[in-house]
Amino acid sequence: MKFRDFKARDVGTAREKILNLIQRNIKNNITVVYFDGWHGFGRTTVLRSIAEVLPSMKALPPELCFDRVILIDCSRWESKRAMQRKIAEDLKLDNKTMAMFDTQDEEDDFNGVDPCSRDAITNVAAVINRTLSQSRFIMIFLNGSDDEIPLTRFGIADYHENVCEAPMDLFGKSMLPTIGRMMGSSKRLEHGRSVIHCIQK
Repeated sequence: MKFRDFKARDVGTAREKILNLIQRNIKNNITVVYFDGWHGFGRTTVLRSIAEVLPSMKALPPELCFDRVILIDCSRWESKRAMQRKIAEDLKLDNKTMAMFDTQDEEDDFNGVDPCSRDAITNVAAVINRTLSQSRFIMIFLNGSDDEIPLTRFGIADYHENVCEAPMDLFGKSMLPTIGRMMGSSKRLEHGRSVIHCIQK
């Protein structure tokens, strides 16, 4: 696991340095990067700023041009099911797909399944995967869980020909133009991934 620091005194500077880092990582196919803010502080504000500013930026380099900029806020962690529902809502999936959540929740209520332990729904994951495979996107994921979240179970594949991954702190591998997924930092990090900290000037 590699650690990297950069100096930033405010949100705007941190945002620009992260965008530059995303651009370089996409070119170099770096697997995953976690952004940890100023020793854990400020990361949500910085990442929200990226989600707000990126769509309106002009004259972007090709690496930072995305069809979709998706912000998924799970900073208050509920369950994998709740996270998948937020992704589905952001993608504006059809009513039939959204109804799967209510149907499965009713079944889990009947069976006494704890709301916090409810998993993602496989059929919904398939719809999410089909939807995202048709576009180049960056996902900014604010992860309130103590664990690293495997996005594949929600329908976000690790590899798409038109996908570049970049997480709140993750930059995923890409094969051609890539999907972006930016993810929140995790307390449990796998080998071979990078952690970025901001240092106040």
